Amino acid sequence: MMDNHKILLHFHGIFYPNTYYILRSIPAQIPVIAQSHASSPTLIRALFDKTPLMFLELFESLIQKNYFKKVDQFFCLSKLEKKEFSKYGSAIIQPMGIDFNKFKPIKKEIALKKIGLENKNYILYVGRIDEVKGIKYLIKGFKDIIHNNNVNLIIAGEGPYKPEIVSLIENLGISERVEFLGFVKNENLPYLYNVADVTVSPSLWEAYPVVPMESLACKIPLITTNVGAIPEITDHFKGGYQIVPMHDSNTISCALKEVISEKISKSDIDRENGQKYHDWDSIIKNTVAVYDKLYGEYYG
Repeated sequence: MMDNHKILLHFHGIFYPNTYYILRSIPAQIPVIAQSHASSPTLIRALFDKTPLMFLELFESLIQKNYFKKVDQFFCLSKLEKKEFSKYGSAIIQPMGIDFNKFKPIKKEIALKKIGLENKNYILYVGRIDEVKGIKYLIKGFKDIIHNNNVNLIIAGEGPYKPEIVSLIENLGISERVEFLGFVKNENLPYLYNVADVTVSPSLWEAYPVVPMESLACKIPLITTNVGAIPEITDHFKGGYQIVPMHDSNTISCALKEVISEKISKSDIDRENGQKYHDWDSIIKNTVAVYDKLYGEYYG
């Protein structure tokens, strides 16, 4: 591969053994882009299961300082990452994106027919059914509002934590108000969002999730936690959302009441501004612009 004089190397994931090996091995005359994905562990923590090993981590930081000099451009998902990687060289934010031609407002009657649901008021959860997603706090918050509100919860996704969630729902006596849809095909997700009055994403950990983008792009209000890059994502849409603390079902129930009373409204969502940051077409153009710049600098 190295005999080709027109190589531009763009690799994904920064803190991995193969990344260090590639950076050590490549000659200086090849342009390099490094794409961070936020969730990447350092090599030391990946090998030793998060055990504090300060000496080894210091050793790895010296490797990074040496090898990262070969990176011409870091692509970062968030402002925090950009600040971190700016220590090693040029860093810009290249966020995750969605297809705004696909995720858009659709009339509810059309969406209901496509998904096969009755015409009711729905709260929506989309994602893996995992403990780290904080879904039990949504269930408890939902239970607190159903007695005075004609609203149902739909859960789209599968995962290892489903038996615990089913048991919780049964113990709370709200099974008749909760519907599990299982895995929903990607092409049906825009319709699913558009049957909902609100999407709730109560995660305890995220890097750069797409559910908040998809919901807000469909102009469906969002209740979410302050994890990962979510505050940056929601800020791009300007309104129509509420950020709640983690592990807090009471705050979720209060936020749900505000959506029901339309204090959190879809009319506050600035879809066009969100599209400037998160449409794949814009992200691709920005990526190609960096390719062109580096190609020109290295190969004329």
